[in-house]
Amino acid sequence: VCDVVTLNCPLHPETEHMVDDDFLSKMKCGTYLVNTARGKLCDRDAIARALETGQLAGYAGDVWFPQPPSKDHVWRSMPNHAMTPHTSGTTLSAQTRYAAGCKEILECYFDDKPIRQEYL
Repeated sequence: VCDVVTLNCPLHPETEHMVDDDFLSKMKCGTYLVNTARGKLCDRDAIARALETGQLAGYAGDVWFPQPPSKDHVWRSMPNHAMTPHTSGTTLSAQTRYAAGCKEILECYFDDKPIRQEYL
């Protein structure tokens, strides 16, 4: 009887949508679910329903399906969520490289210079 459940498994045919209405109904009412594995492990509508009913107290994750999510993706508006844009697996050095690349792209754009092909 857990208060928090985390998903840390790979996505393959046997795990796709493993977190569905049936799975959620077996969890203690008011549990928090954290998904940093793959968005498609969860049935997105089942997660939203579980939050609406209180079966889940909250859902946190940085993985979406589909990626990137549409503007009307149900996880954007469901209650008690803490969604981030797929950043949990990054390092500080990677973030530094991302920022430098963004800066270079913007400088090229504003200076009317070509953007390096690897950025496109």
